[in-house]
Amino acid sequence: MRKNMDLAERRKGRGGMRQIKFTKTCHELKTWHDYFEMMWRGDKTFELRRNDRDYKVGDLLLLREYDEKAGAYMPRSMLMHVTCVVKDVPAFGLQDGFCIMSVVEISRDGGGCANVTRGCPRCGGTGFISKPLPAPPSEGV
Repeated sequence: MRKNMDLAERRKGRGGMRQIKFTKTCHELKTWHDYFEMMWRGDKTFELRRNDRDYKVGDLLLLREYDEKAGAYMPRSMLMHVTCVVKDVPAFGLQDGFCIMSVVEISRDGGGCANVTRGCPRCGGTGFISKPLPAPPSEGV
């Protein structure tokens, strides 16, 4: 996937281009190494989670790689956009209180920003910070 591709271009569907709508919620989630690796390779395009955060379409997920054996975070992270949420369907094996989210990658590595409004100086409205902010100018020097 091209990194500079417009988000709307990534979401071409049956009806052509679709507008991506973001909520203002960004969830930072610990993701075990094996599952993170599948997402990193592009083999996994969903997240199965306890729905203790009331996930919604349009939310952002900042997935942080976690080595459960070492008990430490690894350096990689991915920012994902939630495009569909299925929850509370015990007739199909999905327990109450859990959900499955379809996700689309927005970016990799870096830090997250919960302010996904257009023109945000930290993330440009994407919710993802790929480089640190410049230091503010010092006063009285």
